[in-house]
Amino acid sequence: MTDADLLTLAPDLEWMRHPPSTVQDGGSGNFEPFGDEWIERPAIERMDEMVRRRGEAIALDDGVTRISYNALKRAVDDFAARLDEAAPPDRPVAAIVHMTASYPIIMMAAVAIGRTIVFVDASYPPEAQKAVIAAISPGAILLTADRKADDSIAPAGIPRLVLDLAATGNRTRPPYRPADLMRIGFTSGTTGRPKGLAVNEAAAISSLAGWINRLHVTDADTVLSIGSPSVIGWGDALLAIMTGARVRLVDIRALGLPEAFRQLKEDRVTILNFVPSALRNFFRVPGARDAFHAMRVLNLFGESTLRSDLDLFRANLPASCTISVQLASTEALGVFQWFVDESKVDGAVVPVGYVMPHKEVALVGEDGRNVPVGEVGRIVVRSRFMAAGSWVDGRLQPPPSYPDPERPGWRIFQSGDFARLRPDGLAEFAGRNDQQVKIRGLRADLGIVEAAMRGQAGIADAATVLLSPEAKLIGFVATMPQVPAAVVQGARASLAKVLPDYMVPSQIHILDAIPRLPNHKPDLKRLAELARATPTT
Repeated sequence: MTDADLLTLAPDLEWMRHPPSTVQDGGSGNFEPFGDEWIERPAIERMDEMVRRRGEAIALDDGVTRISYNALKRAVDDFAARLDEAAPPDRPVAAIVHMTASYPIIMMAAVAIGRTIVFVDASYPPEAQKAVIAAISPGAILLTADRKADDSIAPAGIPRLVLDLAATGNRTRPPYRPADLMRIGFTSGTTGRPKGLAVNEAAAISSLAGWINRLHVTDADTVLSIGSPSVIGWGDALLAIMTGARVRLVDIRALGLPEAFRQLKEDRVTILNFVPSALRNFFRVPGARDAFHAMRVLNLFGESTLRSDLDLFRANLPASCTISVQLASTEALGVFQWFVDESKVDGAVVPVGYVMPHKEVALVGEDGRNVPVGEVGRIVVRSRFMAAGSWVDGRLQPPPSYPDPERPGWRIFQSGDFARLRPDGLAEFAGRNDQQVKIRGLRADLGIVEAAMRGQAGIADAATVLLSPEAKLIGFVATMPQVPAAVVQGARASLAKVLPDYMVPSQIHILDAIPRLPNHKPDLKRLAELARATPTT
């Protein structure tokens, strides 16, 4: 179905809307709703309001450096003044940063003066960093004191600004100037040419407001940020700053899980937003239960959550902790969410919930019309808040969405995701276009294959790749501790009992761990290389 067909049929579609009566709250006694009026106001004004309220309370904490709200404002104001002098207003700025308390200051300084920011994770491979820098042609390179300028990554001649917290001055922050774009997020670049997606401030804050109001985030919370600044970490930091909470930044890759858990035991972390596949590994490491002993809300997104995940997480979280599941896309942002009622999880995969605020959703078939309840349809979203477009060759390209013929200012986006609606109103994720493949002429969903592999005894994690041109499906697994290889060697026979023959991987390889990108999703390029080089088990 073409987008033109969809727009013609859109007025006749039935659109699902946010059902407040069916979505429970995250729960917190002193919660103050994040009103719609803040969505249209500059984020820097909200930060200033939290500074006024919170003063010397800790805003940023990376385990070494702790920064109060008052100190946050001083550092943001000073760096914003320096950035305003150094960087042209019509070019994005690139921040090459580590997972420290400094990078949220750089972010808020850019937001304060209307500079579009691109985060480049300093732990990415150099070639990946260079690819992002080349894609945006930044007006300035922003660095922290622990990161020296590297001309091999960013060409000489581009202004460099270094944030040194020990040398923060008292410059006055320039007046706020709205920007067309707040940030551009890029893929890691490890699978080829990096893809940039641009988001304006209203869309970013609208998505953030959804988090705040669903999770009941308050100034008593500590938000754990373990994701890359270039992917999800920036959102965790902004979530805390917009609510007067504390963000606890932890570089898991540098510390390792045992040391990270030792530190977190004393931090009383209450909120974590993360992808379930990575958490499967986290919660199997000794010390996880102690590290997350104060957790109030666990929000899962980015991929399917399995029933077995709930069992694992429940065994390591306080009984009072609420588990939230969310389905989002980079173009439409958040789409579905719910606080999991385990009595309604009747299959191997957890439903993704109900339509989120500020969104309307239709599930459509190939004819562009609504599919009946219980049948799989493509997710179509309409909203006022979506991605602004793609960043290609130094320019903003039109967004992958189209003006809504019925609502001025709204847009319609035809997702690559599929779902089915249950009779009780819950939506179940049914796969993605990029996971729908042909094997021996038959359609297969790699997500279903991977879920079946993870369901096998002794398997801790799993991923699949389809080799081209031979259309050969290869599986990879990481086993639980002390599981013999013979268990995995029998996995193909076990999978044949739950999957059609053509969906059973022709080979299964055992790895110590599934290689992952900085956004913690499987590194498919690396897996394809391993598939061609690793002997069959």
